[in-house]
Amino acid sequence: MNKILTALILSALMLTAASAQELRGIWLDANSIPKTESEITALVDKYADAGINVIFPETVARGYAAYASEVLERDPRFAGAPDTLAVIIDAAHKRGMEVHPWVWVFRAGYTQDRGAILKAHPDWVMLSKAGDDLSANGGLWITPASKPAREFLMKLYEELVTKYDIDGLHLDYLRYEVQSPMPYGYDKTAREDFMEEYGIDPVLIDRLSQNMYSWNSYRERLINTFVQELSLRLRAIKPELLISAAVGNDPAVARVNLLQNWPHWADNGWVDFLTPMSYTANTQTFRKLLAKEADAGRASRTPLAPGIGLHLFKTDTEKATEQLNIIKTFGFPGSMLFASAHLTDEMLAAIAENVYVETPEKSVRDV
Repeated sequence: MNKILTALILSALMLTAASAQELRGIWLDANSIPKTESEITALVDKYADAGINVIFPETVARGYAAYASEVLERDPRFAGAPDTLAVIIDAAHKRGMEVHPWVWVFRAGYTQDRGAILKAHPDWVMLSKAGDDLSANGGLWITPASKPAREFLMKLYEELVTKYDIDGLHLDYLRYEVQSPMPYGYDKTAREDFMEEYGIDPVLIDRLSQNMYSWNSYRERLINTFVQELSLRLRAIKPELLISAAVGNDPAVARVNLLQNWPHWADNGWVDFLTPMSYTANTQTFRKLLAKEADAGRASRTPLAPGIGLHLFKTDTEKATEQLNIIKTFGFPGSMLFASAHLTDEMLAAIAENVYVETPEKSVRDV
């Protein structure tokens, strides 16, 4: 079994913060991925020297692929660049680090660019109850109700697992658009599918009725079954692959407002670990979020590696080290940094000196 996964599971089950091998991950956003081999190697070396042991490079985002895909158009930001994912993997593995490509699942475009997926398949777009596609926060989404869209995404991730020597796959936006100020998921495919099963158009449902519960359950089930099928298909290709997801920090709120029931995924073993996005600069709020996450993790016996939001700290280096150390006191077997774009050299040095003090006994790739 993979070294990191072994340590995560043991720590989660024993409810102890002590671990010879903790997950020290970083989300490497696409804009921060260098465009030359030498620069990529230098960045990986810098992270390795600081104690980071897992890199989550943003690989499918905004409806494009950062790598040379046969399934999806390449991200314009990487035009003329080498196969950056292959370079990252090679450089990371030489330093005993793991690489888990970070992929957007159902979010596929934004205000300035609808993305290649929705440009080619406009009928796959998720709509609000009012019939709008672009959400209040500038997002465009793929409807989970479309069977062709689901199959397309499956094939895209299967390509990643087959083509590259990746250690895991990290799923983001594995949910619906936020259900406020306007609820989403009312595209034609979903409405017709729901009407066939329940006999009512969801647009006409009273939000306080039993039918509303059925409508929410229907949409949640679309996400759940996607996770289940993807897990089965990817593990059939590569049994040792670690499947993870970035999830809402409060499981109860995530289920209501994102239709994301991540404790259910954990209970069923469809994911190997989860990274709740615990983004806040308020220490008291941060502790409350971690307490809820810890309860959910213990209940499902699934390892959690909470993420901290460096984008909220500006130049407050002490806030970053404080939150990472608080994560340790809760007994979580790992933590995540969001994201490379907001990680200054000063902050990285402080984390290495004050948080990543103990050197793991073995490489994360040693079994």
